[in-house]
Amino acid sequence: SHEHQNGVTRHHFNTGNYTRQPDTPIVDSEFTIFPPPSTVGDQYIGLLHKNEVSFEPLPEIRPRRQGKEISSSRYPPRPAYSTYGVTRRFSIHDWFDEPHFPRDQLQYLQEVGFGWFGQVVEGEAQNINPSERRSKVVVKILREDASPSQLASFLDEVQPYRDLKHPNILQLLSRCLESNPFLLIMEHCTQDMKQFLIEHRHDSELLLKGGQILSMMCDVANALQYMHEHGFISRDLAARNCFVTSSITVKLGDYGTSIQKYKDDYYYLGDIALPVRWCAPETVFCTETTIETKQLTREANV
Repeated sequence: SHEHQNGVTRHHFNTGNYTRQPDTPIVDSEFTIFPPPSTVGDQYIGLLHKNEVSFEPLPEIRPRRQGKEISSSRYPPRPAYSTYGVTRRFSIHDWFDEPHFPRDQLQYLQEVGFGWFGQVVEGEAQNINPSERRSKVVVKILREDASPSQLASFLDEVQPYRDLKHPNILQLLSRCLESNPFLLIMEHCTQDMKQFLIEHRHDSELLLKGGQILSMMCDVANALQYMHEHGFISRDLAARNCFVTSSITVKLGDYGTSIQKYKDDYYYLGDIALPVRWCAPETVFCTETTIETKQLTREANV
C-alpha cells in the first residue's frame, strides 16, 4: 500500500496485511521514496505510437540466445533514484528528432550483462568514429515490454553522456530509436575502477608513490565539477560507476550493470536497489523499519 504525506510517498510492506505474490519474499519493513515517482513518461504514449511505422530490426546486434527468451525476472532491481522519473531538462523530442545510427553498421560480439532496463552487449560499429573504420562499442538495449515512463528513464539516465563532452566523462556515441528494440551506443571501456583497484591491491603502494591514485581521484573530481557546472548531478557516484582506460585515465559513467555485478553494494527491497552503505549521510534517513531517501544535491555528490 502507499500513502502521500507532505510530498513524500511512503510504500508500506507489512507481513500482517501484505498479499504475497509468487516468488516474492515476505518483507517486514517500510521503504519511502522522496520525491514521489513521476508519471512524466506517460505523455509520450501518443508520441511514440502516433503514425507508427514498423521496421524489421537487424539481428547482428542481438545475441543468439538458446532456449527460452530472457524473462523479466533476470533483470536486476532498479536503482532507487531512477524511480523519481526524469529530470526537468529532459525532452523526448531531443532524442527522436535527431538522426539515428544505421543498424546495419552494428555487429554483436558478446554479452556484457543486464540492467533494470534490459540487456547490455559489446559490439562493433562501422564509421561511428571518424578516425577509425570499425570501433568497439557497448550497446544498451531497452527491453521491448518497457513502458513509456521506463523509456523516458532509460534515455534520461544517459543524458549527461550525450550532452557533456569531457575527457573524464563516458560518451554516448549514437542511438537507434527508429524502431524496437531501442539501442543506445556507448563508448567502449573494459574495466570499472572498483575492479581495477581490487586487481591492483597488491600494487597499491606503487600506485600511491607513482601518483596514479591521486591522478585517478583528480579525474573523478574534474568530471564531477564539469557535471555540476552544467546542471547535472551523479545519481550513484562510486568506483564501480567509473571506468579506467588503458592509459589509467578515469571516466565517470556506467552502463547500468553495476547492480548485477556488485550485488553486495546495494540494499534491496522488491525491485528497488539502494547503495545505503555508500550514500552521503544527508541523503538517507534510516530507522529500524524505514529508509527514506532524500533529494540528491551537489554537496551529497562531493
